[in-house]
Amino acid sequence: KTLLLLRPGDPFLLHLQAWSYLVRGEPDSAMRSATRAIQTLPSFAKAHEIRARSRIRVRDFGGALEDVNRAIRLRPGLVSAYLTRAEIRASQSGTRTGVIDRDLLRAREREPENPEVWFRRGELIAARRVHNPSEKNENILLLRNSLACYEEAIRVDPGHADAHAMRATRRIQVGLVPTLEELSGVIGTFPECGLAWYWR
Repeated sequence: KTLLLLRPGDPFLLHLQAWSYLVRGEPDSAMRSATRAIQTLPSFAKAHEIRARSRIRVRDFGGALEDVNRAIRLRPGLVSAYLTRAEIRASQSGTRTGVIDRDLLRAREREPENPEVWFRRGELIAARRVHNPSEKNENILLLRNSLACYEEAIRVDPGHADAHAMRATRRIQVGLVPTLEELSGVIGTFPECGLAWYWR
């Protein structure tokens, strides 16, 4: 905020402010800051993407898709935008799995050594589970596939705390470890990992 007082129209500072609001759980404020950044610099792809992520939080999936598509047109190599678009499409009922997978594949092709690509892929795969007892085997398969993604994220970045937390959680869910001891181990290594505390 101090820097914005000195440079009130700086789109890069406004973009950082939008991220800060989003992390703090204030999507409306994030959207306002991102919109100001876009008004100042319409070609700023990351500002369009952060506005898209803010719209996801308020369940404006149509507006989010417009924003992220614009981000990708402006900057086709922006890997995080493909991940965001996959997340938006996964949130929309009726979206074919293949459409989501194409965005995940594009992200992976561009940055195969980016741990966030693998982590978010794992999250989206696990989110496909159906809460129906008759689909138990399919759900286990999805969890195992997501587990492989977390393993890859950890291979690329051994310090990725959230990947460790979700790996432990999925291992428990598929029956590879019978207790919560593994999650406690993650907390011991990464005491500030909110996901590990949540799932334990």
